[in-house]
Amino acid sequence: MNCIAANAKSGSSPLILKQKTMEILKFKTTIQSDADLQKITPLLNKEESFHQWKLDTSTPENILNISTNDPDPQVVINLLKTAGFQAELIQVFGAGGAGL
Repeated sequence: MNCIAANAKSGSSPLILKQKTMEILKFKTTIQSDADLQKITPLLNKEESFHQWKLDTSTPENILNISTNDPDPQVVINLLKTAGFQAELIQVFGAGGAGL
């Protein structure tokens, strides 16, 4: 397993009064296997503030990137903790969220 990506939400509201800027949060995680991925996928897809996420298990750090309009790292850390995993914020990318 090398790289998994998923769109958490699709569709948009017809009226946008104020659009928040997307940011990408990058985490080092303890997610390692396909079974682990199956545990976290529903949790990550359910979180409404996540636009897109990608897990890269080809590195020892098992990097999780999340594109979000609500860049609170503690949300991700707590979410993964409920599934039995650890996450450590290692980088935040600014405006846009493109290139995930």
